[in-house]
Amino acid sequence: MSEQNPPRLEAVPRRPRRSPRWLAAFVRHPSAIYGSTVIVLLLAGAALSYVWTPYDPQRANPYDQWLAPSFEHLLGTDNIGRDIFSVLLVGARVTVGVAVGSALVAAVVGIGLAALGALTARWLREGVAVLVDVLIAFPTLLIAMMLASAFGGSLLVVVLAVGFSFGVNIGRVSRPELRRVRRADFVLAGRAAGRGPVRNLTTHLLPNVAPVFIVQLSWAMAVAILAEAGLSYLGYGAPSNTPSWGRMLAELQSYIGIHPWSVLWPGLAITLTVLAFNLLGDAIRDVTDPRLTRAPVVTA
Repeated sequence: MSEQNPPRLEAVPRRPRRSPRWLAAFVRHPSAIYGSTVIVLLLAGAALSYVWTPYDPQRANPYDQWLAPSFEHLLGTDNIGRDIFSVLLVGARVTVGVAVGSALVAAVVGIGLAALGALTARWLREGVAVLVDVLIAFPTLLIAMMLASAFGGSLLVVVLAVGFSFGVNIGRVSRPELRRVRRADFVLAGRAAGRGPVRNLTTHLLPNVAPVFIVQLSWAMAVAILAEAGLSYLGYGAPSNTPSWGRMLAELQSYIGIHPWSVLWPGLAITLTVLAFNLLGDAIRDVTDPRLTRAPVVTA
């Protein structure tokens, strides 16, 4: 009796994993391409300024006042002979620091208010809703100026003011989303399995409202950059010895009729950066929100 060889099992080749549909749409979205490109350049410039700048941004040279853009000075020099390109590079640190710091503060405040307004008892939810409606009535710049008047102008004041005020807005926008998700079957199943509210929040609720948070945080970064520039322009932002794009505008505004290009560069940097964060937020919303019925993005 001959032994029968067992059948050989052939390995089934695995299909290559496809990238998520939203990621493919994101990399083709024109707003995402522009926003990501500008933000990467901003981060690269801020990082580069720690190790190299063409000239010392703090050094004044009276003999190099108002030099036009050239190969030696790419963007020219200002009223005290500083290289404008070097000052812009160092000023990018302030922009990145304020944007990231404000986003972190806004995330903590927004998640806290949204959780209190959606996952607690009814009386507490209604109290949080009233508190949010009161706080959201105060403009960001007004809160920042009040804090700067009380504690002195600094970047920390700008970060706290912008982060808190926009965190209130994030809490107001995210609260209905959390209340909608909390009634989903998988959340109810988790509660029936004995999961506590904190675990349900971190495991199920926050991941499902993450697109809303990300979009709001990208807009918070844009507002933070504008607020820092505006407060520095008014003298409430970065200290006088810290290069800042808003402070550059304040220092050079009186020369706009004589040397307009000197004011053009910091103004253009602020405009392009704020536009990049806003468009990036719009692109994330377009590709992650299934309720939006937009026409597909046509690329060349």
